[in-house]
Amino acid sequence: MTTLSDLAGADLTSRTPVLDAATRPLLARAAAWCALHADLTDYRSPGPGDPQVHTDTLAIRRTLTTLAPLDGTSPGNDDANTQRVTALLTAATGVATDIADLSARTFGQLARSGHVHIHAATLTREQVGEDVDLAHAKVTGSLTPAPATRYTLTLDRYATVSQPLVPKPTPALDPTTAARPLDDAHVLTRTPPT
Repeated sequence: MTTLSDLAGADLTSRTPVLDAATRPLLARAAAWCALHADLTDYRSPGPGDPQVHTDTLAIRRTLTTLAPLDGTSPGNDDANTQRVTALLTAATGVATDIADLSARTFGQLARSGHVHIHAATLTREQVGEDVDLAHAKVTGSLTPAPATRYTLTLDRYATVSQPLVPKPTPALDPTTAARPLDDAHVLTRTPPT
């Protein structure tokens, strides 16, 4: 929650720069990934961590931060470079969408089977509900399998990043097949009973 002391010295009259039509959805998708990342930090797995995953993730983050800063500034010093980077990022969102879809399905299966844990202290009253075991885990601050009331929120975040960034165009009807004469068409009809 932002307090007045947090805003001390902030220029509340400044406006976010207007972004072009190609950049705006990329920044929105990046923000959705950031929200998903923050959400996933609450979870724990009973298995050991893999240090290589951590190393690879940090390397990707550094590359993306350099290539496409999320502050709305241009990633290049000229229009041609900016367009090239925008095109690359747009293409990469297709791969990221596939990764998100696979990750969402895997996360959902693990969560439904009780293999995804969470510190119960982070659960809200609504997420605990009437479950006595969850209430006890919340009071003691212990790890517990993530309840459906919590992991469905994560699956909703996954749904946001799993959608194609640019909707795929629907194929247009071929006017030559739509306008063919139906005089010689074979039609099955049912004669009424006599």
